[in-house]
Amino acid sequence: MKRINQLLIVVCAAVILLAGTVIAEEPYKAFHKYLVELKGWDAEDPTGMNMNMPGMSMLTAARSYEKDDKTIMATVMIGGAAAMAMQSGDISMEADGVSMKTETIDGFRVMRGYDTEEKSGMVSVRLGNTEEKTAIFMVVFEGVAKKDFLNLAKKFDWKAIAKAAKKRL
Repeated sequence: MKRINQLLIVVCAAVILLAGTVIAEEPYKAFHKYLVELKGWDAEDPTGMNMNMPGMSMLTAARSYEKDDKTIMATVMIGGAAAMAMQSGDISMEADGVSMKTETIDGFRVMRGYDTEEKSGMVSVRLGNTEEKTAIFMVVFEGVAKKDFLNLAKKFDWKAIAKAAKKRL
């Protein structure tokens, strides 16, 4: 009986420790390691959030970067609302210095847009999806030249982010 009590105490302690670890480790934090340092850029600490409510869940992990008058915001989004940020149809549009198009880059469906006058744009990468959720990686730029913004977005490992995101879909 004494051995059973000791064993129960050990099991209960292990469960409490594991539960504390699960509670302390927010799911969005698993994506912080993919929001890498960019050489020559000052980076804020990554942030994020998890939201769960009936019929909808959302995970975001984000990190902002600055260099002179340039800014970048890199964000991983997983959930139903992420689908709105990445339409599935093909887009090709140019008007008054503003362009937007979808294409396949390195096996990923990518939407990118750029405003020449504002020197701002975005690259949105579809990482995967199910009927209920979509995972995207989005990089928003301000003050970055059009010739540079896609290469900056490619500094992040899209394949590794997609692999991690698929575990959350």
